[in-house]
Amino acid sequence: MRKILDLSLSLTNQNLGYKYGSADPANGGMDGSGFIHYVLAQSGIKYPPRDAREQYVWVRKAGNFQAVLGHTDDTFELDALNPGDLLFWSGTNSIAREPDITETMIYLGREKEQTAVS
Repeated sequence: MRKILDLSLSLTNQNLGYKYGSADPANGGMDGSGFIHYVLAQSGIKYPPRDAREQYVWVRKAGNFQAVLGHTDDTFELDALNPGDLLFWSGTNSIAREPDITETMIYLGREKEQTAVS
């Protein structure tokens, strides 16, 4: 877990831009699910899914899922999360698919110097 967190934080210091379809910082940027794919692969996880929806299904099938239904960053539901957990949501674009997951990010915690990274 420490490797995932350290790599995530180090990527945030590279001033990478958003680049749809990219999962490689050498391209100058990545999209959210590409970021997750890259971090997991570089941390030794074999064959992590590339797409946010696929990542969601992967986590659900592994049985390591807890729904957070709150809509604000101060919801008590975030208290159960640990740094390194993946967060998923929908509604960021009009893709018709089941499940309707369109974005993912890594939860780094609530400390002021920590933020969620995608």
